[in-house]
Amino acid sequence: MRLLLLLVGLSWAVSTEQNCFNKVTSGDYDLDCLKLLFSKGLGYGMVVASLMLKLPQIQKILASKSVEGISLTSFYFETLGFSLQTSYNVHMQQPFSTYGENVIITVQCLLQCVLYWSFAEVSKSHVLKAVVFFFGGWCLPLFLEVMPENFWPVVPIIGLGINLVVKGTQIYQNFKNKSTGQLSFITNFLNLAGTAARMLTTFIELSDSFLLLNYGAGSLLNLTIVLQMLVYWKTPVKQE
Repeated sequence: MRLLLLLVGLSWAVSTEQNCFNKVTSGDYDLDCLKLLFSKGLGYGMVVASLMLKLPQIQKILASKSVEGISLTSFYFETLGFSLQTSYNVHMQQPFSTYGENVIITVQCLLQCVLYWSFAEVSKSHVLKAVVFFFGGWCLPLFLEVMPENFWPVVPIIGLGINLVVKGTQIYQNFKNKSTGQLSFITNFLNLAGTAARMLTTFIELSDSFLLLNYGAGSLLNLTIVLQMLVYWKTPVKQE
């Protein structure tokens, strides 16, 4: 039944977009259609751009063979956050254009964790516990739809809390070190641009105030990290 509803919703969305496209190309510049087409174009553009989001950070870690100045906690919670956002949007049957990048970024976050484990020489028992928890204790309940229905409305609030932990931990570590270590400016700037753009597409296409608040808080936190990177530019991490 859920698959049927998803297919019906998808066909309706495609039909609506096609009608708007036909209107605009025929010279009928309907404002609602223009906003929808702009939001769809921006949304799918973000999905494509997300393929490159974490690559600068991954490349920087590989080049330096170091995760100095990077918070493992932030990597973990970022992975949880993006996978949670994905499951929420899938459950709510939102248009793929409004969340598709979360799927791609989740995979990239997992790769960042693997790199951290490798270069920080994290113990095998720690890695095993993290993998079992993520796939068995986190992903299975979320994506197999075993969570109670009253859980889903609070997911954006949980996501906001995770975002605060992710970015707050990194912001604190940057402030403590007076350095941003091996953080990538490009990745963090793209994070800022992405959350700001998602605020716009969420406002246009979805009536989800909590999701909008989540992206708004994310934009503010990403802006803080970008500003820290400008302030602490090329400052090495202090060795204790």
